[in-house]
Amino acid sequence: KQLENDPYYARLVKTFIPLQYIANVYACYLTSRKQTSFLDKILLGISMGAINGIAVNTAHELSHKQGRIDHLLSHLALVPTGYNHFRIEHPYGHHKRAATPEDPASSQMGETFYEFWPRTVFGSLKSAIEIETTRLKRKGKKFWSKENELLQGWGMSAAFHSSMLGIFGKGTLPYLVTQAFYGISLFEIINYIEHYGLLRQKKENGQYERTMPEHSWNNNNIVT
Repeated sequence: KQLENDPYYARLVKTFIPLQYIANVYACYLTSRKQTSFLDKILLGISMGAINGIAVNTAHELSHKQGRIDHLLSHLALVPTGYNHFRIEHPYGHHKRAATPEDPASSQMGETFYEFWPRTVFGSLKSAIEIETTRLKRKGKKFWSKENELLQGWGMSAAFHSSMLGIFGKGTLPYLVTQAFYGISLFEIINYIEHYGLLRQKKENGQYERTMPEHSWNNNNIVT
């Protein structure tokens, strides 16, 4: 709790985001040059995909905060990959259903990563839409509302990618697609391992037991 309240660590997380954007913009510049081959664009996309995949973890930390600014920063970290639905689905969907068959972000025993990838990507998207639709309905709002946080996040992502294409040209498209795909895949590999084969048991009342440390392949030790 003391470490969580230490502003030093919060600053480290938030400082990552401007550095992430500087790297992304510079990468777009490099891919826009005539001497940059198609292969180099793909390889640069993989390199930046690794950074943008790590950024999903930055978004994860900020998504668990209560402040609107933290949620906005969480979306900003997700913008390059376009994975903005994670800001909604992870805290309000995955955390309730982790290590259950109903959770698209929990891999099942015997499920390969190639089977898990489409199930988690599209399943989490569907879950996020349902969660946000329900939240807006409680407020008397429709899905196509300016208060829809999913639409806000996707709009930010669309603006970023449109800006990069507009400024640096269509030659950046192979890079943009590659970094998004690789970044999402890198993060989902973490998700795949996180709860692989682990299941919470149902109690007599039909509810699942409380999520405990044994339901995740985690270790909180500094050195293992």
